[in-house]
Amino acid sequence: MRIAGASLLVALLFSAACNDSFPVPPNIPASPSTITLTATKNTPLFSMFRDGPGAQWTALTNTAMTIDTIGSSFDTFAKCVASKQARMYGAYWCPHCLEQKEMFGASFHYVPYEECAIKGSSELATPCKMAGVKLFPSWQFGMEPPKEGVLSLEALADKTGCRLP
Repeated sequence: MRIAGASLLVALLFSAACNDSFPVPPNIPASPSTITLTATKNTPLFSMFRDGPGAQWTALTNTAMTIDTIGSSFDTFAKCVASKQARMYGAYWCPHCLEQKEMFGASFHYVPYEECAIKGSSELATPCKMAGVKLFPSWQFGMEPPKEGVLSLEALADKTGCRLP
């Protein structure tokens, strides 16, 4: 859902900025034009099209389908990580936690996650204290002590034995 929201925001900003009062950059043909933003493995996140100079930019209709496909491609991996007793500890205000969550896309909801921040308090949630979490994000694998920092999907795959898509 966050990928879709970010893509929509980029589309709106791009659409607002690209009109005939601004010159067309040299690497974008003036008429007709298609622009595609891509993520890892050249998977399209989002595409826009216009018929020619002065025409409105329009998001292509298959964008949502592409975004859903990105999220679901990590479902099996996220479920496997969960089955290996891996747990992520984070805080709603933590930008690195958001970065870690976005690596999974829409599949993050399968990953066991513990919110450590208590709104309006400087205290950590009890499960986070009990696990010994001090920094965010942190990952715990089984009964091992928490490992601090953003982990690449490759590192998570190595640690859990799960296969990446």
